[in-house]
Amino acid sequence: MSKPRLGEVVHIRLDPQDCMAVADMMRVTGQYIPRMTLGVAVSTLFRAQIDVWRREGRIPIRDGFDYFDIMKPFGLSSRGNKALMAEQLSIGRESHNAAPCISKEAYDQICAKLSRGEDMTPEEYKDFTAYQAKLL
Repeated sequence: MSKPRLGEVVHIRLDPQDCMAVADMMRVTGQYIPRMTLGVAVSTLFRAQIDVWRREGRIPIRDGFDYFDIMKPFGLSSRGNKALMAEQLSIGRESHNAAPCISKEAYDQICAKLSRGEDMTPEEYKDFTAYQAKLL
């Protein structure tokens, strides 16, 4: 049995131009993995963009304890087990403070490389995704 995952499942429709843009972005960033679904690609790119906005200070870095209040306008606060969500948030916060596999400076260098349209090496991709996983 799989472990419950934190978050919400959302369903979106992308027009063909946006679908092709997702494929292009995955190729340019070197993040495409064979047999990856479009949903995983969209989620990966979305998380990366959110991380960039957080680092730039455009959106706040939250600890998650205000989740239900913030999500209330979307009608999401009544879903799921709030106790389980709170427990997972506290566990996630503890692991968030763990040392990442690469330094923030190395991560920022990879992000700068991506913003210039350069591809990542396989080693950079591994480090980039591991660092992002530590942030989640």
